Amino acid sequence: MPDVSSYVRTAQVIGLTTSGMIAGSILTYSTTLIPTITLPTGSGPATYDSNHKPGTPISHIATQWRHAYSIGKSSMPLCAIGAGTAYAYLAYVFRQETTLRAADVRTSNWYLLASGLVMSIIPYTLMVMSPTNKSLLARAEVTDAEAMTGVAKAKEAASKASGDSKATREDVEVLNWLKGWAELNVVRALLPLAGTLSGLYATLY
Repeated sequence: MPDVSSYVRTAQVIGLTTSGMIAGSILTYSTTLIPTITLPTGSGPATYDSNHKPGTPISHIATQWRHAYSIGKSSMPLCAIGAGTAYAYLAYVFRQETTLRAADVRTSNWYLLASGLVMSIIPYTLMVMSPTNKSLLARAEVTDAEAMTGVAKAKEAASKASGDSKATREDVEVLNWLKGWAELNVVRALLPLAGTLSGLYATLY
């Protein structure tokens, strides 16, 4: 069998790499995805402003967000569990005394903290972000229904014909949901980032 240190090194690589990847991936949604899909029409500033109509129909923005959300939903929880498990294993190993070394409770606690922080994105999503997620998903479902009846195309044509750069009431509502979601998502990204830093500290010091 390989020496226990081989398992430790493997778990350290898996934990640090995966939790760092999770943090970066989640943060990209807020810093890149949302600002891009909500760009205002015309030559306005490339910043969030609920008073300006987005360059893309709000119905399509909702479906774009849903597509990105589905990608994250299918991969991020599994990655968090993988990284959290790696850190939990390290916490267990360093808490046990072996023939190779004495128990290191301090290092074990840092790995345990890293495990908890990384996997906390799952309950955070379910308890904190769920209401906003449901609102945006419901709007995307409305788009699906409108597409089947041809209503979506009629709305888009009317919007283009009006030439109004001001956001409608529906635009403002969805844009505010997206802004709120992006802010909550930044907090979610900080959880695995803190976990990565905790794991890094345990590994290096």
